[in-house]
Amino acid sequence: MFNESIKVSECDNRKKLTVMLLAVWGTNKGDRAIATFIVEKLHSNPHIGKIIVSTNEPEVLKKYLPEYVSIVPMGWNSKRGIVNKFYSRYVRHVLFPKLVDAVLNKNQEKLSCFTSGENYQAFQEADYIICTGGHHITTLLSKEGISSVTYEMGLMSLSAKPYVLWTQTFGPLELHNSKNRQYYDFILRNASGVYIRDDYSEKIVDESFPDLSNKYRSNDSVFGLYSLYEDIFINAKKEEKVGIAIYCSELKTEDEIAAYKKRIQDICTYVLKNGLKIEFFPMETRGIEKPLIEDIIASLDTEKVKIFDTNVGTIIQMAEMSTCSLFIGHKTHSIIMALTLGIPLVGLCYHEKARDFMKMFD
Repeated sequence: MFNESIKVSECDNRKKLTVMLLAVWGTNKGDRAIATFIVEKLHSNPHIGKIIVSTNEPEVLKKYLPEYVSIVPMGWNSKRGIVNKFYSRYVRHVLFPKLVDAVLNKNQEKLSCFTSGENYQAFQEADYIICTGGHHITTLLSKEGISSVTYEMGLMSLSAKPYVLWTQTFGPLELHNSKNRQYYDFILRNASGVYIRDDYSEKIVDESFPDLSNKYRSNDSVFGLYSLYEDIFINAKKEEKVGIAIYCSELKTEDEIAAYKKRIQDICTYVLKNGLKIEFFPMETRGIEKPLIEDIIASLDTEKVKIFDTNVGTIIQMAEMSTCSLFIGHKTHSIIMALTLGIPLVGLCYHEKARDFMKMFD
């Protein structure tokens, strides 16, 4: 299905294509896993000559993708003309509304007003663009769904190159600005295809963007990694060990963090009392996730709990996960990885999408 989504006929197929993979979050292990699969599939396609990946963290991502991949910064980061601490506010309140107007008015000549440098050159060079990742068009974590990724989608539209939205989750969408709703609608309707990966998203898309004729169902890219690395995963030696991946992006207050930490500690205490070891798998390499795990471990006072190294590639992490006898996943792609590997799984589903992925495996 993946290669079929790349509509070579829409490009100049007399030459090998340059394909741009959009907005990979370099510190997020789910995004890195998705990029690992897509880059390998693109590289095996004889019609594709060059692969470009845009990311928030070029230096981080270079460590985990093959050398044949060209890596550029995302557009949101490319025009820092203001002191950094004010930059995000400037983009949200000044640049993003102007970008929305440019997209809706099809002012492709204004692309250089919203990005520059390597990011601009990548959009100019690309023959085809893949916007992927996971859960981007949503107001779950940002007002009006404004983020570095939805900004990058606007640049994608202004580039006037054919593009696809690949394996996305959509919603919730509480949009109060009508122009923003038109912006997302315009981007979806002008895609070669909108590939949706879960039941919840299909419902949201049908409600928010009715009669979308280019909508298709797909599976998350990470599920495809098993077929590429089956020999590594299937030969992993099982240990009497429970793997755990937490999710803390929605914890806003000290009380919420303390309550969450207590719940995970209770789970760990139960596991340890039953004679099993524990291995934590951080899914975000920056922010509060790893310090929070370290606090949880410190309170347990045991040598039977450890943290898996965050600075490794996707396949190394999934190979280590394969040694677990049970996995407790909260972060979405930890659940997807466990399902991919066939590990007995307890899913802590903070969102309907995770429940939908688990239903796929009964």
